[in-house]
Amino acid sequence: MTAALGTRRRRRRRSAGNLLLLAFFAALCLLPVLLQPSLSTAAALREDEAGHIDWYLPRIGIPRTNGAHHPTTPGKVGPRFHKLLRPGMSRREKGQTAIYTVTESNVITALNPKNGGIGQSTPWCAPRALLIQQDAHLSFTVTVWRQVFEDDDTIHAFWTINEAVLVISGQGGCKVRLFHALSGHLLWETVQHHPRQGILAASPEEASNLVDADLLTYGHLPSAYTLANADTVRRLSWVTGDILWKWNKPDEDAAVSLARVFLAGTQLHVFGLRKASSLRSLLGGSSSDSSTLIHYILSADDGALLSRVELSTPVGAGGPADIAVANTGSGAQLHPHLVWLGRDGAIRSIPLSYHNGTIASEEGASKPPNPVSLYARSSSVRFTQLLDVGLRDKAVFVATRADNHAEVIRLLGDARPKLSSEWEFEEEAPDAVYSGALDRDSKGYVNRVFFQRAQHLLNFHVFWVDAEYHGERGQVTGYSFQWDHDLNGNVLAAPFEGNAVSQFQMISRAVFVTSSGSIRMVQEDRHQWMREESLTQIQVAAFVDLPEQKLSTLTPAQAQAAALGTEGFLQRLQRHVLSLGDLPAWLVDFGERFVSGSHEESWNSPPADEDAGGPASSTLATSGPRKGQMEEVPGPAHLGPRTLLPNETAAILRRDPFGFRKVIVAGTSRGKLYALDGAARGKVLWEKSLVGYGPGEGGAVPKVTFKSILQTRSLGDTTAVGAGAESASSSAAADGEQSSTAAAAVKGPLLSIVAEVENEGVTLTRVFNLEALSGEFVDGREAGTPLLMGAARDVFALPDVVDAASGRRALGVVGSEYQIAVFPDTKSVLDGFSKLFGKFYFSLPYTTDAGIHGLEGFTVGAGGVSSRVWKLEFAPGEHIVDVLSASEDPVASQGKVLGNRKTMYKYLNPHARVVTTLSAAQRTVGLYLVDGVTGKILFETQARNVDVDASAGKGVQAVFVENWIVAAYVVSNEADPHSQRLLSVEVYEGGAAVAERGMFEWTGVFSSFGRTSQDAKKAPMATATAADASAAGAGAGAGTEGAAAAAAGLQVFQQTFIAPWGIRTLGTTRTKHGISTKSLLLANELNQLVSLNRRLLDPRRPVGRKPNAEEVEEMLFAYDALLPFEPRWVLSHIFPLGKVGKVLATPASIESTSLVFVHGLDSYVTRVSPSGAFDILSANFNKVQLMLTILALAVGIIVTKPLLRSKAVNARW
Repeated sequence: MTAALGTRRRRRRRSAGNLLLLAFFAALCLLPVLLQPSLSTAAALREDEAGHIDWYLPRIGIPRTNGAHHPTTPGKVGPRFHKLLRPGMSRREKGQTAIYTVTESNVITALNPKNGGIGQSTPWCAPRALLIQQDAHLSFTVTVWRQVFEDDDTIHAFWTINEAVLVISGQGGCKVRLFHALSGHLLWETVQHHPRQGILAASPEEASNLVDADLLTYGHLPSAYTLANADTVRRLSWVTGDILWKWNKPDEDAAVSLARVFLAGTQLHVFGLRKASSLRSLLGGSSSDSSTLIHYILSADDGALLSRVELSTPVGAGGPADIAVANTGSGAQLHPHLVWLGRDGAIRSIPLSYHNGTIASEEGASKPPNPVSLYARSSSVRFTQLLDVGLRDKAVFVATRADNHAEVIRLLGDARPKLSSEWEFEEEAPDAVYSGALDRDSKGYVNRVFFQRAQHLLNFHVFWVDAEYHGERGQVTGYSFQWDHDLNGNVLAAPFEGNAVSQFQMISRAVFVTSSGSIRMVQEDRHQWMREESLTQIQVAAFVDLPEQKLSTLTPAQAQAAALGTEGFLQRLQRHVLSLGDLPAWLVDFGERFVSGSHEESWNSPPADEDAGGPASSTLATSGPRKGQMEEVPGPAHLGPRTLLPNETAAILRRDPFGFRKVIVAGTSRGKLYALDGAARGKVLWEKSLVGYGPGEGGAVPKVTFKSILQTRSLGDTTAVGAGAESASSSAAADGEQSSTAAAAVKGPLLSIVAEVENEGVTLTRVFNLEALSGEFVDGREAGTPLLMGAARDVFALPDVVDAASGRRALGVVGSEYQIAVFPDTKSVLDGFSKLFGKFYFSLPYTTDAGIHGLEGFTVGAGGVSSRVWKLEFAPGEHIVDVLSASEDPVASQGKVLGNRKTMYKYLNPHARVVTTLSAAQRTVGLYLVDGVTGKILFETQARNVDVDASAGKGVQAVFVENWIVAAYVVSNEADPHSQRLLSVEVYEGGAAVAERGMFEWTGVFSSFGRTSQDAKKAPMATATAADASAAGAGAGAGTEGAAAAAAGLQVFQQTFIAPWGIRTLGTTRTKHGISTKSLLLANELNQLVSLNRRLLDPRRPVGRKPNAEEVEEMLFAYDALLPFEPRWVLSHIFPLGKVGKVLATPASIESTSLVFVHGLDSYVTRVSPSGAFDILSANFNKVQLMLTILALAVGIIVTKPLLRSKAVNARW
């Protein structure tokens, strides 16, 4: 009886335990199901994966200015505010305002003043839906846009009037386009002359002096009067762009360069300059000679020449930049005037009064009126420059003086006005910039922005042109604020707009264009937004891995202890118990991630704590972009540098489970480093200026050229440090932990940046070391470490040489005399470097005095002294385009198994170099595979009838990975005027070479681009030419293709394909272990990023026949010269990638996926799986069904288990 009762109790306890277990399984399995409705939106946004696995940032480029010492002229290409008004509307009426500018990337754009955003840019000929941004504080919408011009169609000038933008571009101003100012639609385009007829200019400033325009947008026949090539004036219809008439300067004025056109009533005034010296001086060059001013009067109706007058007072050395026109009077009583800066430093003006087609004067039409002159207030100085600040209708200009002061000049009066100096800016400011603006009452203002080094202040002074107080004209107001000149540099342009709120107070906002390449909006002294446009000129970039979240949330001492396994049992138990408090949140998060498939929790969305207290985001699409939309990154809310504190680094920068989130560190041509969050839409984590921008106030600005950015220490690397040498060891000792004198210390990723710094004509090569995640300089050495005087020829990481104290790889920098400077020069590094003597090789291109290009190899001896061991010269006229080294990526398979079960072994020489050459005279490109140790040409091939101007002016581009080489070039001939070609080459070992060396014996010798190398016997220096190498072993009549390969015992396959679009740049995918198939990444001329699988470019595809059984087993298919185009190969989806400069790839933490960073005009990050995502569940995997199946199985087991037990008991009875 007692035993039976005990049995029943045990059964009840087991039943209760089973019920609890069933409840737990049910809750765990039903949690994703319950969360499914709230996640339906996120799942729906995965269509085409756009906006989830990638992000896209459109940019415009750095606005064009004339530099700090030559302030921008708003009438040409400088940035400006423009209020869009229909004809007949007054400035008091409500209208939309945009910021228009031309950039160094050859882009014209309209920015939203509210947040600096831009809209969709599409081809001009295609209809498009443009982004309309709703301003929360205004009752109207703001339309923003950009138009990207080709590099050979340089923008020289643009004008904004009413609701239109007129742009003159091309060589000599050969093209004129009219855009709608609100939408950016192209209204019409006119070709004024063939580009080959345009005058070549040495600089953008000189090219801008070749063109000019004046506009008439009202009346029965509105027109645009344009000047092109500095010799021809045309009248274009404002409605259609048709040329109504054309006028060329007279033959006797062949030495005259036309500079300005100005419409006044029914007459068009044209001004030219004649100088005995070169055309460059006429266009504003450095010549100090003056120019004679010629004045032509044309009929505005038919272009007939009415008068020609030669003015006796010469123009100064500034040329066209020192000529301006203005109107005095108001309404219908406008009086035109010519204003110019004379050779003697005085400002002069004459009225352009006209009567019956001739210039009216007291003594007749043949003699011009005497000019009115104005000299500087200080008799000891002269005016040096006359600036048109956009107040032509106010007859207001700014004249700078030789003492770095400036005066506001105004024409007072009507028909016979006088020149008056309205105000003198007394502060000495050689780097000051000026601009003008009109308020809603059409009152004029002139601002002056300059930096003062003593107080580190940026000053914003505004002169009120139309203010009058107690009979005195004009007044000045302004403000100042702290300015980090080392980080931001000089202000190169500062257009503004404002309105008076009282007699002595106005509210204004200004756009600052800085030396660092940024555009920022400042309202009074409050920062509004910023665009980092220097990221359109990235010179070097690198991916950096992030630490795992489980360690990033700990204190530094705890993270170190946990990583090293030195954490005590009690400490670990305490940490695990405290972590149980996060279990409910983890379960909910797991359910969300499991159902939605969003394992990368921080991808494309910054963490919540990162933006706490930050400015309002200007992101237009927060849950994935729609077609026609752009994404913007919110700028900082202050003018200070963006940095990450140590606690912020640990909390924000953490790796997702698959390693998709990384930090991108990029160095730009403006000398700045940026750390971009690879997941949070390129948010700037920190920024650094390597050497600053000089002292300011007109001082010399250093020029920085990045040579290399290398990750010399990876995440989690450990080093041996002395007791007390590391703060972490000290902290561990303070907590009672034992620390030894050689305890291992956990180090974060370290970047070593090598840059050339040119300052006042002296070039110095420096190396900078930064913590990649925080941006802090190592050991506080912000100025870097000088290595070499002069420029560096090459930079590389020394193989197997590591500094014992810091754990970083050593760098080798080759100087101008081929000596190698080692960094750091510690004892452990020098000892490791000495082991490379006689075994370390590197090769460099060279050019002789006769223009012969070649490649020469060196070995390193004692003291870093280099000795040349081989030399390779190319044919005369054959120039080296690029030298590519072998990839250091892991190689999963050393060979390829054929259909007949034989194996072809890949040629994996880590010292092989691919050299691409171009011969402009012969119209050929060459591709050479060279052994960097012996200098032997292993393979060569040549393509003919090549367009030498294609591929960004290089003629050929190439990539080299494992044993695969791909080259892109354009063939142009009569039969095929433009054909984009892709050459695919695969190199395999020959049978004799495999038997002699074996597949895994690349050891014994090192090179600058590989960790290990082939065995090589020392030999005297060898000198050869490319012709000699191709002739060796070729025999009589043999071609160049494959001859060198046969002599080297290699098996080479090559095939040429025709691409359906032009190619801008090439790249390849990279994976963690090299198991996935390689894919070719290319940016085409359709502004797309395309991925081509390696199998598609396999040179072994059978030609002219069907594949046999063995080839079918290898998945080879018949060769077709024209590559197909599949939209699913386009990685960039709907995003137009403008002017791609480079494609950079890095492996993720899983083998299937490669991360890709595309930079150029735009920035784009995505990921690609060349062999499919075989190690991660797809987004459409039915996880809910899986959980329900598990739940059903668990219920079945729990229900049937008692039944089976009872059945077994009954069976025993």
